[in-house]
Amino acid sequence: MKNRIILVLITILFSGTYVYSQSQNYKDSLINELNNTKHDTSKIKILLPLAFTYAKEDSTTFFSYIEEIKSISEKHNFEKGIGLYYTALGYYYKNEHAIEALSYFEQAIEPLQNSNSLQDLLRVYNWIGSIYMNIGSYNLSIEYNFKSIEICEKFGDNRLIATTYTN
Repeated sequence: MKNRIILVLITILFSGTYVYSQSQNYKDSLINELNNTKHDTSKIKILLPLAFTYAKEDSTTFFSYIEEIKSISEKHNFEKGIGLYYTALGYYYKNEHAIEALSYFEQAIEPLQNSNSLQDLLRVYNWIGSIYMNIGSYNLSIEYNFKSIEICEKFGDNRLIATTYTN
């Protein structure tokens, strides 16, 4: 029995190190890719997931990356990038500051609609619906979940539709 407990503890210890190592490798590969990318709008596709890797552990780095997204997007009048900037802010605040997150998500809607970025818009509608559900605004939650379902139907993805219905 004692050997099993020791084995479990060792496994947990090393699996945590492995997960951290994998996470660090992912960050390093994104940073390397970012440094080798020449086109500004292409950098946004790298900056967004890179920022999300820091969202819970290093807010200064997270905000640095999303501010770069905003700067590039404004410089090139890249509406999708502006929408992603507001989406990232909403994501950052959605668990602790729901009302602030709603404000950012709502600011993301128009640029995402204008750029026809349906998958990103779907994600935003889902998060807005979830926040409204959590704060007890059920009618608004249903409204945004139906918006999500409309987008899912455009994709014709039944699994995505089913997932959205469970939100």
